[in-house]
Amino acid sequence: MPRSLKYIINNAIINCRNTLEDRNIKYIEWSYLKECLILVNGEDMSKIISQNIWNLTKLAFDGVDNIPYNAYRYMGYALTAIPLNELSNISMENVEIIEAFGLIKSTNSKQHQDGFSEKQLKLIARKLRTEWLDKNALTYSEYDLKIMGQILCYLKVQDIEKVHPDALKQAAEWIGSIEKCPFESLQALSNLAKTSDAFGEPKTWSTLEVAIIGNLLNGLSHDEINSIDLNKLQLNYFYIAKNSQTQFNTRKSSKEE
Repeated sequence: MPRSLKYIINNAIINCRNTLEDRNIKYIEWSYLKECLILVNGEDMSKIISQNIWNLTKLAFDGVDNIPYNAYRYMGYALTAIPLNELSNISMENVEIIEAFGLIKSTNSKQHQDGFSEKQLKLIARKLRTEWLDKNALTYSEYDLKIMGQILCYLKVQDIEKVHPDALKQAAEWIGSIEKCPFESLQALSNLAKTSDAFGEPKTWSTLEVAIIGNLLNGLSHDEINSIDLNKLQLNYFYIAKNSQTQFNTRKSSKEE
């Protein structure tokens, strides 16, 4: 990238951050706000910027009800600043808006903001379950499961159990990358993965399958995990991370004693 172009982009990012961090800012045209969102959006977005983006978006469109579906995809992690009372008024009938909300993931890293709160996720999942046009657990496709992202983990367990195993198999790599998922939901997803239409019994999983199953591994029983060859388990990021933390805690306890 030419130095002059890099300078222009960096300068634009700085200007956008300064603008969006201004607590006294009252109004920005959507065209400019959208350009800034493209430049500054990400997991490292501060809470002040997130809140300002949401408030400025509402002002730009004269209220929540007037925000077009395609505007949400530019907002990224600023969506986490939407309070519950306003979130309850956002329709989840359109695939574009579901995809926008599904892209937000909570992480175990304290370096980044933690995505949606549990209350937000439960509300989004409840709305998605009842409002998504012509969709229900029995008809969710591979694509549907992917775009739901972490929201999938907050559907009712009974709904997760109705998902077709073949759809889960095709979307397993994406679903398995979700770091934070309630254990009951993780267990229900893992049970789907064990069916003959998905991956079958864990002890029969190939090296590649063990790797891509990701966090779904943690929904298996202790005996089921032990039935998998250790060399295969070593290629699963979540298995390594969990065991590393367990070993760290064990060493820490030993030193304290």
